[in-house]
Amino acid sequence: MITDQNSLATNRLARSATRSVTVFLLCTLFVWNGSPSAAANETRKRSGDASGAPLVVLLLRHAEKAGTPKDDPPLTAAGRDRADALARLLADAGVTHLYSSEYRRTRETLQPLASRLSLDIRTLPARRIEAIVEAIQALPPGSVVVLAGHSNTLPSLLRSFGVTSDGIGRLDERGFIPDDVFDRLYILAWSAHDGDAGPAVVRISLPDR
Repeated sequence: MITDQNSLATNRLARSATRSVTVFLLCTLFVWNGSPSAAANETRKRSGDASGAPLVVLLLRHAEKAGTPKDDPPLTAAGRDRADALARLLADAGVTHLYSSEYRRTRETLQPLASRLSLDIRTLPARRIEAIVEAIQALPPGSVVVLAGHSNTLPSLLRSFGVTSDGIGRLDERGFIPDDVFDRLYILAWSAHDGDAGPAVVRISLPDR
């Protein structure tokens, strides 16, 4: 029997990333709610009072895109594989809201997750950073949000949420996420009790399939 070592490595990475997301969500919910049972309830978003739960926001760039058409390209086969991997990664993360920009590639990145969770994808114009921040911050405590954006808008959006340069990571000379980087998932969490304090931030690598 021939074993595909690349597939094994990819599967291990996917399992590790899934554990990272789940552990982070549970830990942040535990910190603000004070008990493991409350954390589990809020992660599932199915019962109980969410008033003490944090708002959790997961931000990512769209997956790999095609070269044409220039104005609104779809995802490539590799991009569709990454979108499927995202859906598997976040299937049990308690996601309650999905947001994309007006461009096809961001919507296609979230579509497998939307289908899996039976959630609608709401559109927020990519360059209206202030409107995006206001829309997300208006969501109720306990919400778990996934937003797909772009290499040239995510850094500004992250800064608007209070993320530092270290939290954002390496950018290119334009101040954008490098063109060949599609695997960053930013996880932000904060509660209404934090006042003006910035969010807790974790940055992990997404599996590509």
